[in-house]
Amino acid sequence: GRGIRAIDCNPAFAPTLRQWTSVVNVADFRQWAVAYRCEMGPKVGPGLIITNPPFSIAREILDAAFLVAAPPTQIVMLLRLSFLESEGRRAWWQEHPVDAVYALSKRPSFTGDGKTLGQAFGFFVWRGLEKGVYVV
Repeated sequence: GRGIRAIDCNPAFAPTLRQWTSVVNVADFRQWAVAYRCEMGPKVGPGLIITNPPFSIAREILDAAFLVAAPPTQIVMLLRLSFLESEGRRAWWQEHPVDAVYALSKRPSFTGDGKTLGQAFGFFVWRGLEKGVYVV
């Protein structure tokens, strides 16, 4: 994976990530983003950020992604569709409108045994080329 950098806070995933890239950072993405921005400056950033953040800190991960993502960096997050809900995120959504949502027609399994969480998920895309809501 030339040009691919993987960041995960769990060191157990490093060997798997090294199958895709030799640049693996074992770090909390939120802290990594601040350090990266300080080191690289405001105009340099990755071309694409893709992640599946824990729902409980998804907004913090997104804030870090926007910090490190100099335009036109695309940001793609796999999130519960319920991330759209919440009075507490209303002002945030006004500042960070999503370009596209790709709602998954089949609920994903994160357990490896095919069981799902019983919740709808989708890929949320900021700075994407397509605009709208799609069911995939």
